[in-house]
Amino acid sequence: TFGMIVKYIQIIANSTPLLICAFLLEVISIVVMVNRCGRLREVSGVGGDIPDTWFGIPPDKLYNFLDELRPRGRDAYRSINSWDFMPYMESYTILFAALILRQCNAARLPPRLSLSVMITMVCDVVESFILGRSNESFPDRLDDKIVGIASIANKLKWVSLGVEMTAFAILFLYNSFTTKKQRQL
Repeated sequence: TFGMIVKYIQIIANSTPLLICAFLLEVISIVVMVNRCGRLREVSGVGGDIPDTWFGIPPDKLYNFLDELRPRGRDAYRSINSWDFMPYMESYTILFAALILRQCNAARLPPRLSLSVMITMVCDVVESFILGRSNESFPDRLDDKIVGIASIANKLKWVSLGVEMTAFAILFLYNSFTTKKQRQL
């Protein structure tokens, strides 16, 4: 199955029109997410970041956040959570995997590095599912251990994204330098 995923990502990575479409889908996803976050602030009066953007999710902080939202804010957060599942996660996964794969191909490296974006998405799925359940069950609390799983997934999401973006930047610089050097020869 990973071979099949790489095959489809390779098609996108090798096609400028498809890569542009992936980029546009990501931009649209971000714009909608920002608008939904703005709507959350508007209806709830709660400023600051949503739990998805925190680094770690302490249970008490999560439930204080949900309490401050009030019912209309929790409805707005539900909208953010559903958008996160589709198409937000898929759009960043496809785009970043294709961009990293392009750099791997240029550096003649195996395509496996591009699959690391799947780690970010899986962590995001776990985190978002648990945050969504926490929101749906409020004012009842999920077991703190379950919220702890969301917290671990959240941290892994941000760390893996950082590693992927760093790898992309290094590969981009490497490929830019070696291409420039080859042209000079």
